[in-house]
Amino acid sequence: MAPVDTITGQYGSIAELSHELSSLAWPADFRQLDCGTGQAGFEALMTDDAIVQGIFLERRTQQFFCAPEGLQSYGLPSGRVAFTSVPKQPAKPNDLLLRMEAGSGVEAISEPGFSAFTLSFGKHRISELAENLGLPDPGGTKDSRGLELFNDPILLSPLRATLCQLFESRRDEKLSYAGKSALHETIKSEIPAMLLVATSASQPKNRPSLRNRERVLKRALEFIKEHPQEALSVERLCVASASSMSTLERAFLDRYSMSPKRYTLVKRLHHVHKALLRQAETGKVAIYEVANDWGFWHMGKFAADYKKLFGYLPSQTAKSEQKK
Repeated sequence: MAPVDTITGQYGSIAELSHELSSLAWPADFRQLDCGTGQAGFEALMTDDAIVQGIFLERRTQQFFCAPEGLQSYGLPSGRVAFTSVPKQPAKPNDLLLRMEAGSGVEAISEPGFSAFTLSFGKHRISELAENLGLPDPGGTKDSRGLELFNDPILLSPLRATLCQLFESRRDEKLSYAGKSALHETIKSEIPAMLLVATSASQPKNRPSLRNRERVLKRALEFIKEHPQEALSVERLCVASASSMSTLERAFLDRYSMSPKRYTLVKRLHHVHKALLRQAETGKVAIYEVANDWGFWHMGKFAADYKKLFGYLPSQTAKSEQKK
């Protein structure tokens, strides 16, 4: 497992942040446009072929930046921002995704309180994922402006939530080895897969036949059964079932009215529930260990998912059984 390196910085001015970012992989020149002092900061998670970064700008800012060479890059802004090379833009910035060509310069004007995620991945990894998932390879297309915009709130909302969870989990001092492995897998596979789906959503797709979906579902379920304790990525399920992501999603939606990712999550939560009930009978309950055993590495997110499914917290499961 390759390590996930972290770089963070909090600054008293946008100029200080701009100077720091320019020394990293993202060349940037940020200029404050309004008057007054203002905070700025960033946090970056880096692997050998990926950079996932969050930035915050308190003041109105003119931004000049270039996507890193050799990487496929994306931007996910929160807050009002206008790109000078795109005259007609979607009105809701929180539903906006940018795809940027490597080395292309972009100019934007962001309003106060602006934040964003910037995401860069090795082009070979993106191409490999696109092939595995049966999606178009963005490396095969060129936009004359070096900037392409996508607007799909249904797909971008879970992407944003996954990124927020990623940074929150990184700060967990009790993160186990399995948790660190899952953190790396999220950066390596889950996030770029979600980006590929979001940017290819406008492409016309042929609806797979019912018989084909049944075959795909059967192979996926067999693979899930063989790996019950793993938080399987959609990419691994696609490879295991020899299907595209769209076919796999449709197969699970038809059968279970939920995505394959949700299905695997629910199954693992039920395994944890049963394990906690068994432990409660002995009077020795180790919720953290049980959660880790079944691929849950962020306890806050695990507890929230558990309560959402069962209606009560893991600790309440153990206590209710002990009272009987």
